[in-house]
Amino acid sequence: MSTPEMQKPQVVKCFIMLIFLILISGCFEKEKNPITPYGYSDWSYPLAIGNHWEYTRVFSSFNFRIDSAGVDSSRNYQDSSKIRVEIIGIDSLPHASRVFVFQESDSLSYGGTLTQYFYYGNQKSGLYLYAYSAHGSAGIIPKLSSREKIYFKGYTFQRVREITDWITKSLYSGYPVRDTLTLEIPPLRTLVYPPIIGWQWTYRPAGDPIRIDKRIIERVPVRGLNEVYKVQWLLDIDDDGKWDEIEFYDHVSEKGLLYRLLYYKDMTLLSDTGDPIGLFDGKDEININFIHLN
Repeated sequence: MSTPEMQKPQVVKCFIMLIFLILISGCFEKEKNPITPYGYSDWSYPLAIGNHWEYTRVFSSFNFRIDSAGVDSSRNYQDSSKIRVEIIGIDSLPHASRVFVFQESDSLSYGGTLTQYFYYGNQKSGLYLYAYSAHGSAGIIPKLSSREKIYFKGYTFQRVREITDWITKSLYSGYPVRDTLTLEIPPLRTLVYPPIIGWQWTYRPAGDPIRIDKRIIERVPVRGLNEVYKVQWLLDIDDDGKWDEIEFYDHVSEKGLLYRLLYYKDMTLLSDTGDPIGLFDGKDEININFIHLN
């Protein structure tokens, strides 16, 4: 018969074995699912001087439903441009000691180049936008016509591109003032790390100028890349507490932005006197052509 003194070493051995099994199990679980909502992964947007991306951007207006004539396909319009984005340096800002400077050059099909600068930085919790500015000449940006305008969600615009700038850069009625640096205080969290499917966060609060949330909805295979995340932009433009029916998606990977779609439905075409002519839809699409990463 064993005594209590003889049982003690066995109890200690069993306890040590139990701890060992728990640790081993945890290691296998971590390998199986390396990205958890409370952990930190190495997944991040590629920030390095010399990284550059080349895109094609296409604007299109279509499905014009003119009140007196039905669908008028003769009004359909499409325009494209070539965009080159390059990280040209590292800078500091009043609210950030180290940010990467993105130079975005948009070569417009009708002449001129619009150059914009964006200041991004990686933190443990995500990719943040700290500031932006514009330089150069964009030339004369064509409208639907010299007189007609667009009425959308309570605002009047001259072209579909203005709507995109208003949503993505908080700019109404045109481009940023030349050579003026616009600071985002606090900075905008463009992406969350690690990217968890179903994760939703506030990109802009209500009144700045509109409420914008983002949500990671799924992983999508793009050009042979497996870890590409489809990020949805959720917009409450009219501040009614409901998300607007605007299709706005990004496809993002560790190699950068691969694709963007904005699909605007039921925009109102206005005459030169401000009277509604009819409804139409529009798209703003960006597709990747080339990537160079250092």
